[in-house]
Amino acid sequence: MSAKNVVIIIGAGASHGCASPSFHKLIWNQDFRPPLAKDLFIPNKSTAGILQSYSGANALSQHIRSQADVPGIEVTLRDLMASGDSDVRKAANHIPLYLRHLFEGVSQNYLPNMSTNYDLLFTRILLLGIERVTFISLNYDTFLEAAIERHFRKRLVRMEDYLDFRPGWSLIKLHGSCNWYRKVIGARLDAVDYMSALDIPELRESLSRTVVTHSEAGEIFGPNRVCHYPALVVPVVDKYDVSCPPSHYQFAVESVRSATHIFSFGFSFKDDDVLTLLAHAASLEAVSIINGSEAHSSIEYQRPILERLERLCPNVYKVAGAISPFLNYDFLGALTSNYLELALAD
Repeated sequence: MSAKNVVIIIGAGASHGCASPSFHKLIWNQDFRPPLAKDLFIPNKSTAGILQSYSGANALSQHIRSQADVPGIEVTLRDLMASGDSDVRKAANHIPLYLRHLFEGVSQNYLPNMSTNYDLLFTRILLLGIERVTFISLNYDTFLEAAIERHFRKRLVRMEDYLDFRPGWSLIKLHGSCNWYRKVIGARLDAVDYMSALDIPELRESLSRTVVTHSEAGEIFGPNRVCHYPALVVPVVDKYDVSCPPSHYQFAVESVRSATHIFSFGFSFKDDDVLTLLAHAASLEAVSIINGSEAHSSIEYQRPILERLERLCPNVYKVAGAISPFLNYDFLGALTSNYLELALAD
């Protein structure tokens, strides 16, 4: 196989479907199945306590649930985060805290110490002899990191570890991670506890630009009043922000620019920040959009995606628009078929 530069986009649908069907009876806690955006604020018996731990997120959650269909959770979250009322903004500051805690619980409890479809993805890529691959994850969970540790005995302790965990292999978490933080520059020095230290309306404007892992951050709230806040992007409509280090984003730009093949698993193509990144593509041979739903095979679903690609990513559209890039596989189906082999064939 000739040299291929592969970019694999990992959306929420991939983690939602990361368990092998044969594991369903072994899953310790189905309540911690990775949620899709529409289900983020619908607690169950295992996750209700997490939501209740963050009074602001809990206070806003009923409103968020009531708006789930119209105008939708992404629009509702955008309006809450940008509210003109300082008390609403203070309450909304708890949303990233809740999401970080929720996805930490998801990562630890859904498939503890079990292999996932991410392990299968790694194995198939290794067997195909692909030497350069960049995973661009839009998820907060750490299932990919766990698969990396199982396969390559490599723990991603520092930020630079993500860019070269295996020669030619890298992981970019564009929207942040449940184990990433930023230092709060404007934290209240007289605060008696973590939540009090964050009780400022313009909290997000008081964050350091430097993103660190949990290991690098050390104490999240320590006796020296060092205070850290989750480094993740709240799922607002169009997502106009990224929450990874600038060096990671630049690495992603270069990876997309040189990519010959782009695969997308479980991503809706609604996020402008991702499409802006994909606009850098310059060497594409093939694009594959794998969504795994009958609804996604309809012209009504596909047309707006192709229109967005044509408008924001002309080089991607040039390749994707020539054939139907939409594949009615779920994550596991695409990996257990011979689809990857055919897509990457010389």
